[in-house]
Amino acid sequence: MERWGLLTCLVLATCISWTQSQAVGVGDDTPAPATPDSSVNTTAPQTLAEKQYQKAISIRDSASPSKEDLATAVNLLLAAAGIDAIQVAPGRGRAAGTGTPHARDAPVTAADVSIVPTPDAGPPHKEALRELIYVYLEGDGVPYNPAIADALLHVLADAGSAEAGADVGLHTALGVRLVGPNPRGALFALSEPDLPAALARYQLAAMAGDGAAQMALGHRHLHGLGVPRSCEAAALYYIPAAGAAVALASTRQGLPPQRALRLAGATGGGGAHPRHDPGQEVLHYQWFADFGHVEAARAVALALARGGDDDMVRAVGYLRQSAEAGDAEAQAHLGHAYAGGVGVARDNATAAHWFKQAAEKGHPSGYFGLGYMHLEGSVEGASLQRAFSYFRQAADAGGMVGQWPGHADAHFFLGMMHLRGMAVAPDMQRAVHHLGVAARRGHILAGYDLAMLHLGGHTGSRAACPDAVALLKEVAERGWPTLQEAHEEWLRGEPEWALLNYLKAAEMGYEAGQSNAAWMLARGHGGVADAGAADAAALALHRRAAAQGSVSALRALGDAAWYGRGTRRDAAAAAAHYADAAARRDAQSLFNLGLMHAAGQGVAPDLHLARRCFDGAAAARPEAAAAVAAALRALRVVEWWREAAAPRLPATLVAAVAHAATAWTRVPEAGRGPRGRAAVSGRATRGGAALAAALRAPGRLLDALDAAVAASSGADLAIIGGLGAMLGLVLWRRAALRVRAVPAAGTGTGWGPGPARPRADAPAEVPVQPAPAQPAPAQQAPVQLAPVQPAGAAQHAALREQLAAVAELRERGLQSPAPAPPSQGERPGPVAADPQAPR
Repeated sequence: MERWGLLTCLVLATCISWTQSQAVGVGDDTPAPATPDSSVNTTAPQTLAEKQYQKAISIRDSASPSKEDLATAVNLLLAAAGIDAIQVAPGRGRAAGTGTPHARDAPVTAADVSIVPTPDAGPPHKEALRELIYVYLEGDGVPYNPAIADALLHVLADAGSAEAGADVGLHTALGVRLVGPNPRGALFALSEPDLPAALARYQLAAMAGDGAAQMALGHRHLHGLGVPRSCEAAALYYIPAAGAAVALASTRQGLPPQRALRLAGATGGGGAHPRHDPGQEVLHYQWFADFGHVEAARAVALALARGGDDDMVRAVGYLRQSAEAGDAEAQAHLGHAYAGGVGVARDNATAAHWFKQAAEKGHPSGYFGLGYMHLEGSVEGASLQRAFSYFRQAADAGGMVGQWPGHADAHFFLGMMHLRGMAVAPDMQRAVHHLGVAARRGHILAGYDLAMLHLGGHTGSRAACPDAVALLKEVAERGWPTLQEAHEEWLRGEPEWALLNYLKAAEMGYEAGQSNAAWMLARGHGGVADAGAADAAALALHRRAAAQGSVSALRALGDAAWYGRGTRRDAAAAAAHYADAAARRDAQSLFNLGLMHAAGQGVAPDLHLARRCFDGAAAARPEAAAAVAAALRALRVVEWWREAAAPRLPATLVAAVAHAATAWTRVPEAGRGPRGRAAVSGRATRGGAALAAALRAPGRLLDALDAAVAASSGADLAIIGGLGAMLGLVLWRRAALRVRAVPAAGTGTGWGPGPARPRADAPAEVPVQPAPAQPAPAQQAPVQLAPVQPAGAAQHAALREQLAAVAELRERGLQSPAPAPPSQGERPGPVAADPQAPR
């Protein structure tokens, strides 16, 4: 997007100056957007506190202040703020300025800090208090101590600062307590939130015009978080916050940058990341541009446009080089530079010339530039009809170009002209359409005006209030840098500060802040010592993000219910969350739901539904095809077990295997204890428990492998490895059972009573006479045989002759002859062992 809009957006401030007088929300009967109260002292006369504050700031801003100079500046700030001393409760650390607390002491919090005011002092200097907060947070001139900074923040809030009051409300609502130096290096701890106190702080700050408090209250009323759920109340809080963002967009500073960063998809984190160097980018393209390369010249110009005024002068030179070579995009950018007087003297005729050159090549920015000049009347023969025509051509061409930011501007002006009846008859339906297209593409004015049209009942929407609040929320969130500051702190390797700002953004209603803060808390980032409190806070934040439509939050809620993180383990609840995410085509949730259907955990066992879920996961994420293929193979093994193997096995063995599988993967159902399990026989229970104990060790190994690989975005590898290990265990068990199934001579198959079935290709063998029954061991049941009659002396002699013949044939390597069968009506008796026969 930067490639298209760096110079196109230079006209945004001029656009806003024209549209603010035409906007629906800024009309005769609607108050202008309110800006947040910065709580800055604007008293004209120089009071003593003001002089002390100015002196301290001059010392701190000097080139290289010494430690003595910094200490003097701190004393001046304390005097300006009307503070005589800062004391810490005994046993909780040392007094301010005397050192850091002992490692054995509990971390100091704001409740342990006492701010002693100066006797007969006037109202505290708010800017001096704010500077002291930064001093203690940074340890600049005093020992580092966030707990003292937190106590000073409460003093500043009580002094009437709306911004400080909002910060105190955010901390109170989240249960955040800044702590002093501690062995763990933690910045803050989580405690029980105090919502009534937080709401009181929010209300006072919102009435004073603080946008953060307004957004927090609007978000809570929108979702009913501790306050009555009311769309109208949410709109009342979001309107001034969104108006402040619109006012900020009209300034030279503009809106703060917004970067979409999802920590759940990041590889690693918390460490310093390489930053983009514009200078290196300029040097990369400049060499080619100096040799006449058109696209390189344009790239150099766009890179230089991110710098200061001197860089803009150089950028215009490279743009002219590329424009003269016939590059349509460079021609459009050069036209905007001349129209806005950026990097070159303003010249409307030259701007119109370059706009026409770009428009003749079909570039949408050229059409837009000509349309705006005709609308503004800064070109010869200007007319609203031609302006409307150029805007329509820009909108049509911009839709084909792709990521051209001017596409939203073109639709915005078309919507305003339809709304006001400029060059065309007034048409509310077309106006709403064009404003909606612009708002969906991020146009802040279009979003604000469309929201006001919804609230005014002009759009005919049945969900006018929810649609308006959604637009106002999106506009307001673009005016605050809290989320971007958290991103930058995470990339700089400061997870404690990143987590604190993500929590603030979460309380203000940012879905990305809620998701990122929950992700950090669930994985132990940010230094929160209490794992239980961190899991509970992560679960609450995931619920808020899921209420705003976050699919990853729905999946995280399913994981929390399955593993029991921050809540009790509940397979049915996990399946419900996975189903909600699967309805939005989330591949991981579809895969998890398929596994649960295959195992019958939390849902009814259904192999057909499991296969459908696996196929849906492969369709939603093609790169997961390998994991899905492994799962489908495992599903075929399960089908074989249920349909082919289990019906042929003894019931006790099947029950033991089922009990073992359940004990390995079972999650307690809601409202059921250990006594709710199905009754199985004692032998099956003992056998299943033994098999479950053998399977738990590989299960723990797979859990560790899954956690390690998931940290490096290798979920597919973890799934394949886990399923492969499970398949290996099944095959190993089958092999073990087959070995045990090999029957001894004349004892059956080993699977149950009954004779062994002979192989079809085995040679016919003469049945061997059974040995006499031996007394069974104590731990085994005695073998029941038919009564055996004693053998005669003639049979003994015949058998001895046969054994001698067998021994002689074995020595020669020949086959044993078949013994003579007993005569009719006789049963073979026991054969005495011959001590001379070979063993």
